Amino acid sequence: KALADHGRPLPVMNQIEMHPLVLAERQELLDYCKETGIVVQAYGSLFFGQTEKLSDPRVTTIVNNHQGKSAAQVLLRWGWQKGFQLIPKSVKKDRIESNMDIFDFELSEAEIKSLDGMKGELGAYWNPVKDANVDLGATHYGEL
Repeated sequence: KALADHGRPLPVMNQIEMHPLVLAERQELLDYCKETGIVVQAYGSLFFGQTEKLSDPRVTTIVNNHQGKSAAQVLLRWGWQKGFQLIPKSVKKDRIESNMDIFDFELSEAEIKSLDGMKGELGAYWNPVKDANVDLGATHYGEL
């Protein structure tokens, strides 16, 4: 908002940590991005690989509803259905292929809401909402 308030062009994309655990705290930012046409590119979608988060009963229940799908695929599908651009990190061929295999199933509204209700932190990434100031640069052009 600070950029728009000072006549600065808005970015085309906002790359942020995005997964069910941080959805609620980032909802205002997501709404702003949607309203202004800014694409949200999600990193950290797979809970930084933290087994205890991937094993959460809300995740495992949904995995069990979709035979042959993994927790990673369920989380990526959640992000896809939310409209995020996904960038899961892996250097292993089998994981890269598995991460792409999210287009042959769909999460129900109830499953989406269940994941939406998760809360927590990974402690792995910085928080751009809390940890970053916006550098507007010079805002006095044309003024005397």
